[in-house]
Formats: sequence, C-alpha cells, structure tokens
Amino acid sequence: QMCIRDRDKCVILSNGEVAGLPSTYTALSGTVTDDVTITTPAQSVDPAMAYDTQNDKYLMIFRDPTDGYRGKIVHGTLSGTTITWTNPVQWSLNQAQGQCIVHATSQGKFIIASRDSGNSYRLTVRMGTVAGAGVSLENAITSIDPNNSTATEITMEWDTQHDKVMIAYQDGNNNGECIVGKPVSASTSDWTTGSWSTMVTASGGSTTNGLAVGMWVAEPQGTNPMGAKISSIQSSTVFWLDQPAYFATKTPITFTPDAALAWSNKVRFNTGQVPRLTRSYTPGAQGGSVLFYKDTGSNPQYSKAIPVNIAGDHPTFGTAVQFSDTEYDDYYHSVYDPDSGNMVVNYKQGSDNGGINGKSGVSRVCVLTWDGTYAVPSFPAAVVEAFPAFEDPGNPGNYYETYNCQIGYDEVYNRYFAEFRTQGYPTLSVGVVGHLVSGVLTWGDPFTYSSGHAFTPGNAKSIIFDPDGLKLVLARQENNIVITSIVTTSATLSNLNANNFVGIAKADAADEAVVTIQQHGSVDDAQSGLTPGTLYYVQHDGTLATTAASNPAVSVVAGVALSATKILLK
Repeated sequence: QMCIRDRDKCVILSNGEVAGLPSTYTALSGTVTDDVTITTPAQSVDPAMAYDTQNDKYLMIFRDPTDGYRGKIVHGTLSGTTITWTNPVQWSLNQAQGQCIVHATSQGKFIIASRDSGNSYRLTVRMGTVAGAGVSLENAITSIDPNNSTATEITMEWDTQHDKVMIAYQDGNNNGECIVGKPVSASTSDWTTGSWSTMVTASGGSTTNGLAVGMWVAEPQGTNPMGAKISSIQSSTVFWLDQPAYFATKTPITFTPDAALAWSNKVRFNTGQVPRLTRSYTPGAQGGSVLFYKDTGSNPQYSKAIPVNIAGDHPTFGTAVQFSDTEYDDYYHSVYDPDSGNMVVNYKQGSDNGGINGKSGVSRVCVLTWDGTYAVPSFPAAVVEAFPAFEDPGNPGNYYETYNCQIGYDEVYNRYFAEFRTQGYPTLSVGVVGHLVSGVLTWGDPFTYSSGHAFTPGNAKSIIFDPDGLKLVLARQENNIVITSIVTTSATLSNLNANNFVGIAKADAADEAVVTIQQHGSVDDAQSGLTPGTLYYVQHDGTLATTAASNPAVSVVAGVALSATKILLK
C-alpha cells in the first residue's frame, strides 16, 4: 500500500517523518459552536442546567430581568448539533437567587433549589416533570432548613445510589450546612382505621367547608415527615386548632405525593462561611460527593475539599483537606471524570504573595482522588494552571484576572473543557481543552469564543454532558442573554504549517520506503489544470490553489505555474 503517491505535497512531521497531504493529527484544541440564543424572554441571566435521561431533554433554569428576576425553566431537544428550546415556564413566586437544578432519575422529576427573596431568603425547593412542550410544576416547599435560616451558596446533587437529594449551603449564621431529602410514597393506609388517627400537623393550603384540602401534611401517624398534600377528605369530621392546624379523622383521606420529599436534620460541615461552594458526585456502589469551598472560618483562608456521603437519611462527612497553596481562591467548579475515577476542580487562584510567578488570579486545576468512602481524599497530581495569565495589551506588565471558572468532561474523547471570563470590559469567554494522562494534566492553547460582554455564573452548573446525544453542552450569559452551545474537544488539525512544507513527491512510495521529493528550484511536471504565470499555494488537503489555505489560515507557497502541467517550486 502506497503511503505517499506521485504528486503528493509533502510535509515533515515533528518526529522527523515525511507525510503526504492530507495529513492530520488530533490536537488538544476545541470549538464552541452552534449557538442558540434564548429569545423569550427578552433577557435571561444566571443559567443552570441538568439533563433528563428519561425524556432525553436538557433542563435549564434562569432568572428573568424583565419579570422581577423571577425564575423560569425551559427544556431543550437536540437535533444534530442544534438545540431547540421551549417557551419558559415560571417556577418561582418571587425573585429567584442562587438557583440550581438536578434530575432525580429514579423519580422522573427535576428538583430546583433556590433562596426565596419573598420569604426571608430561605432555602426553597420545587419539583416538577417535563410535560409535552412545557413542564408540570408541583407546589413549592419553603424553608426546608429546620431552623428557617436564610441560605446562600446553594449547591445540590442527586445521589443515584441512595435515591436521595443532597443540598449544601451557607446558612444565616455563616456556617456550612448540608441536608438530605428522600422521596416518599403517599399511602391512604394510615387514614382508614376505625379509631381516631394520630394527630397530625399541617400548614399552607386552604379550607373548604371545614376540610383541610390542600394542606401540607408534616407528620402523619407520627411517622417521618412525608411532605404530601391532602387532595380530599371523605368526611367533614375535622377538628381545627390554631395554625399550623391539627386535625384527626375516622374516615379515609386521599393525599398525593405532590412534593414528596422528606428532609433530614441539617448537619454542619464547616464553622465559618463557605463562599463559592460547589460539588462533584461519585456514581457507583459507594455514591457520595465531595464539596469544594473557601474556608473563611480558618486563618489562612485556604481552599478545602470535604467528602460527604449518606448514612441512613442523613449526610455524614469525612475530613476536610486543603488543596491549594494560596489564600483567597475563588470561583470553584468541579466535575467527576468517570474514566479515571477522579474529580477535577477548576478555580481562580488567590492573590496573596503575588500569585503564581507574580501573576494573580490565573485559572488553576487540580485532580482529587477519592474512593467514595469517608476516607481522606488525596491529590496525586500537581496543581497546574489551565490558563496562562493574559497580559493586558493596554498595560504591559499587567495581567487580566480570571473569573467564574467552569469545567466539564467530554466522555466521548476523555477530555476536559475548562473555561472562564477575563477581567476588563468587554470581558471575553475563554476556553481550553485538556486531558489527564498518567496523573499529569496537559492543556492545549486557550481560545476565545464570546461575541459580547461575557458572564458565566460561578456556582451554576452550566456545562453538562449529554449521555444520549454524546455532546458537551455549555450555557453562558452574554449581554444579559443566555446562549447555549455545543463544545467540541477533539479537533482534527492539518499537519501543514508555515514551515514544514518540503516539496512534491516524484513517485509513489510505500510506508517506511525511500521517497524522492522535488524541492525548491525543481520543476514538477505531473500537475494538471494550472494557469501559467500564476502563484499557487498548498492547501490542507494536498491540492493547489491560487489563495492561501484557511481553517486554519496558513500561507504556504508551492510555486509558479509554467504550464498547465508544470510548476516551478519556490
């Protein structure tokens, strides 16, 4: 089999071998393409995404500045490389803040957590399902923190091993807290006894002819909280006291699991603030997650990682580990790598001690190894810069800082896509592709892809992998508009560059055989269709053209045509 053929344009590769064009290689390079703008409403900010594996839909929530920053949800369908989004449905009664979303796979429902500005900024959860071109929302459960505390820095994960949702947040006393919710099945069995049922507490809802229709059941029959809503009572034998109402009945009550999550008591994992809290989940037999945060309760204020798993109905924590050597780190975002079994966290390096090499605020990535138990996590790979500091062209010697670091994992090509926005105005979205080989992180060259003032929320899960369409999907915000894109992490590039063209092969040659190459000053007479006197350029596919090659742009002069079949090589 011939490796190089007569008339092939030849290049010399980095390993010293000669190849005929077209010749390609796979680079640590990527693209962000197929942009789709959320056009309804006119403005949208702070996106967060999850993937519904049962309906093969992308779920995205955001805030609507044109409607008091209330929370809206859309779902999207992938066709080819284009995502089509539905019209938005409002899910928050008031201004939404700190929102995040997960899909509860075993329940076929999505769960949204946020802080409710209309209810003293308490932690609020709402559930729903995809329904045709819209969604079906269930009633909100407000103030799931047992102490009715305010909540910030909210992050959430659905634990597929335990079929529970875990929410970590910073409470009103500036401590790191975690709470677990479990789905429960509503049953009428507790309400069909001939004797009086156990007194139960309820809140919310309304009364109709003295009936507790729509009330939220908190403790039916003295069991664990069920979070179910009464839809009907077959008798008016209901006795009322003060709110929250207490009632008892001899007759059956029908109630539905409209918001069927029962919540554990919260467990504190850090005394002190936990800004930029984020998490990664480890699927498999162990389950569990690792939380990443800046520990402001310690001095110095270092970055910490702490493993958390579920024991029974409650979160249980391992030992927190410092994973950065600088103070004041920020904008953590992490992802689980199912191929290596590691977690990888991207964050903005702190500004103490002049930063790395005198440049503060660069984006850094480190690898965490954890077996899913309560053992102390370890960091086998050195912390590395994913992005070199960008020098400000208007101020030589000064460097842009990075903000809102994000990271996703492409399970098809086993590559990471990390991104951030630059300092200054307009800010730019910058991405870079990397991979982990033998415990060493390697990154390609950064590239920009935003067209306007870029902002990607630091805590929003705005990069997700679609296991059905096998796509890495990014949601970002530019100029108060949410844009979704497909991220490609396996770019195939031509081996042709401005310096490695060596000439045109004179004859066929097999792999490992000797080949004669006509170089500068030689005349190749095996061409066709040339225009005499015209300058020709080598293209990526090995053809000749009267313009330089593009995508990527590279100018490689082949020579001047002497006739339709002859070219003088330059």
